[in-house]
Amino acid sequence: MKFFRYFLFLVLALLFFGNFNQALAISDQKILISKVSNSNIEITNLGDDLNFSKIEIIQKNKIVGEVSNGVFLKKSQISFGENGDGKLISNPELLKSQIKLRLDGQDVDFLCGLKMTCRNKNAPEFTEEDVLVRDLNLGGDFEISKDSMIFENGGLAEKEPDFCENIQLNEVLVNSSEQFIELKNNTNKKISLKNCAVKIHLGSLKKPYRKVFTDEEILPNSFFSINSNTDPDFKLLKMGLNKISLLDSNNHEIQTVDLKNSKKDLSWIFDGKEWQQSFKITKNSENIFQPCEDGFFLNAENHCEKNKKTCQAGYFLNEETDRCNKIKEENQERKCENGYFLNIETNRCNKILVEKVILECREGYERNLETNRCRKISSAIVSKKDALCTPGYTRNPETNRCRKNSNEVKKELAPCKDGYERNEETNRCRKVVKNSGASDDVKKDEEKSKQAEFTGWWIITVVILVFLAILFFEFRKDIFAKISKGKK
Repeated sequence: MKFFRYFLFLVLALLFFGNFNQALAISDQKILISKVSNSNIEITNLGDDLNFSKIEIIQKNKIVGEVSNGVFLKKSQISFGENGDGKLISNPELLKSQIKLRLDGQDVDFLCGLKMTCRNKNAPEFTEEDVLVRDLNLGGDFEISKDSMIFENGGLAEKEPDFCENIQLNEVLVNSSEQFIELKNNTNKKISLKNCAVKIHLGSLKKPYRKVFTDEEILPNSFFSINSNTDPDFKLLKMGLNKISLLDSNNHEIQTVDLKNSKKDLSWIFDGKEWQQSFKITKNSENIFQPCEDGFFLNAENHCEKNKKTCQAGYFLNEETDRCNKIKEENQERKCENGYFLNIETNRCNKILVEKVILECREGYERNLETNRCRKISSAIVSKKDALCTPGYTRNPETNRCRKNSNEVKKELAPCKDGYERNEETNRCRKVVKNSGASDDVKKDEEKSKQAEFTGWWIITVVILVFLAILFFEFRKDIFAKISKGKK
């Protein structure tokens, strides 16, 4: 019994929350049914301009009214029926069953009277002659109008042509701090992205990220990137699943890709057929597929292998040392430039030695055999040059210069004048200095010296006499004893 009660309570709770969610979803809608009669239906757009593929009126799972590929202008109405924007199939029993409003395949609003067989009721009991209206500001239920009503139209506008089909998802960088999605213009003309969109489903999140373009353009054969700088809400899951779709103005998918297991700092690139991860990131430029990191190549076994070092022309790679060695060319004689010859032993070019023409040294110089240079002749020929000195001069063998003869100097010396005498060392006259004060001082010093010498000897004599007196005093008894013995 208790189990049955719990089960019944659960069913009622599910029904309640289901009705509540549906009512809440409808109340959040921007496009609603605003007026209904037996021959006309009016819908209102409370939001911004909306590009749509189809707006349908559904009754008993059949389409009774429809408009396609247009723009539903903001704060305006579209009517279905006579003189309306869309056609409405004539049906005298239109107000006898539930009416649904469907936008691009999704039910967005409904009308259900009190006596109709439907789950949620949002209209009172009414007849086929009544006109039902709704207070859209309150988002409430339908009411029966007591006044005559005019069904408004004019909210339908033609959609601007889009060029989204000429664009493709070209490159995506996921597992990086510099995430981006790159679009490519595959034509030779500038393309406007207006009304095109990119939709991203992140993992299991139900609400996708959606980027609708407005005034953006792509130059011919050029690129356009979406990143966190252009849109702060842009984000990709580094490790999870990212489902990325390119949509046209009718929200139709032009291109869709599921990206998962993205490696760090590897870019997903599209080659026109499939998506591959590449080590080469080519943002805003042509894709380059690089399966291995820099310095590696893809071998025949489809594995990345380190690149071998390459050598310039004329060299080969020594695998043992991993260095480039020069290729020795056999049977090819090496050529040397002019003035050089090839040394067979070293295989190098040596300079050709040219014997120099030895010139004679000028007069007074001779050639040094060690340095092969001319040097001045010194003492070797002094005797030959003695005659070159002027009379009264003789050549000095040490300096090889002429000097005045000393014996002749003595003969030519003139006597010094009064008050001067000749200095024997310099052979020059010097003034005679008479200093009597100095001699008196010398005499005084000699007298002081003699007096000091006499005083010194006198002190020594006194010291000796005192010493002898002390000895005599100390040994007087012995001395007297010996003298007494001598007398006896």
